[in-house]
Amino acid sequence: IDFYVYSADKEIYVTDAAPLDTFVIYDNTVARKPLYAVRYSKAGISQRYRVTLYSDKYVWDFDTKDSHNSLGQRVTNPFKMIPIIEVVENDERLGVIENVITLIDEMDKALSEKSNDVDYFADAYMKVLGAILTPEQLEKLRDTRIINLKSKESEDDTPENLDVDFLSKPNADTTQENLINRIDDKLYQMSMIVNLNDEDFGNSTGVA
Repeated sequence: IDFYVYSADKEIYVTDAAPLDTFVIYDNTVARKPLYAVRYSKAGISQRYRVTLYSDKYVWDFDTKDSHNSLGQRVTNPFKMIPIIEVVENDERLGVIENVITLIDEMDKALSEKSNDVDYFADAYMKVLGAILTPEQLEKLRDTRIINLKSKESEDDTPENLDVDFLSKPNADTTQENLINRIDDKLYQMSMIVNLNDEDFGNSTGVA
């Protein structure tokens, strides 16, 4: 919502007004001519509300605390027009992200699971089969990050197959990446926003 403001230094500024506390009243004709615009705000932590009503001729200020002055304070509108212009995104007056909130939640979930997998592999447990590590070896392993074992301590020992590996769950990185890319494409399609990072975006003119 565009909001035109006439400042004390007689300059005209254009700012934005939040649709949560600003709206326009239209007539019931096909042309939908704007009749009034309303802005309201809560005053502090009390239950007071300050309301400003705009027409093409006047501006009224109301305060719910002032119950005696029901008409409010009226001043002349310097613009001679309603200074609030509503730019509607669509007929349903929905925001760009309204139709893709579910996809955004799915994207957050997929990225969170991917982050958890990264933390999991960073904190993975090592398994050693066929040998017993001494406390000194464990300490050295933490310092040097190198492990060197043999299958038996002496010629009299029975050799065992050594197996040194990390305990890890199945890697779903490819599946997660495919899901993230799929959701990303759907987000741009359903919100009808151009993906500037698309590889084909820069070649569209040349291909056409």
